[in-house]
Amino acid sequence: MVQSEMKSRHRKHGRKDDSVFNGKIICAKCGRAFSRYLWHSTDKYRKYVWHCSESHTKCKSGNFSEDELKEIAKDEINKILEPDYKKAMMILDESVFSTKPLESKRDRFQRDISLLADKLSDIIKKNASTGERLETEYNELASKYRRMEEELNEVCDKIESLKASKVRAENFVNELERIKQPLTEFDDEVFCHLVDRIEIGGKGDM
Repeated sequence: MVQSEMKSRHRKHGRKDDSVFNGKIICAKCGRAFSRYLWHSTDKYRKYVWHCSESHTKCKSGNFSEDELKEIAKDEINKILEPDYKKAMMILDESVFSTKPLESKRDRFQRDISLLADKLSDIIKKNASTGERLETEYNELASKYRRMEEELNEVCDKIESLKASKVRAENFVNELERIKQPLTEFDDEVFCHLVDRIEIGGKGDM
């Protein structure tokens, strides 16, 4: 049994190893993530295999080689993209690559920062005209201003990252639409953009 899910949110693909499958292959029997193990690390039969992280105790979902996972993932990508690549891109555009929530958050930060800047300016003017010491109030507002600027920069970076990811995904989909053929081999970039997770049961269930 194999099930796949399209992404419902943007996610950076930072991994502790160099495999695109890290954290994305889920055991359909127990819900645990598959882990990658190195077999025969010191001889000519050296290879990576994947199996459920609970397999050493009670889960018997079996072992899968990297090539087997790539074949499974390729078939799942083709299911997602069939029959309408453009429609798949529209779905992604409305969910995965939507920047509207982040843009609304950015706009709120910009308004709040502008108000804080005005308050800081008022304090400086008041201090200059009256000689009243407003250092504590000024420092508190200045600290808040800096924090909000940092958060604003983070939001802006996320927006730009989403836009860049959308362009890459559009390029992939446009190429697939042009050739009107399914993937014939696994592509890790397409996999990262289109598939959030794949659930795999034992080999006998497939």
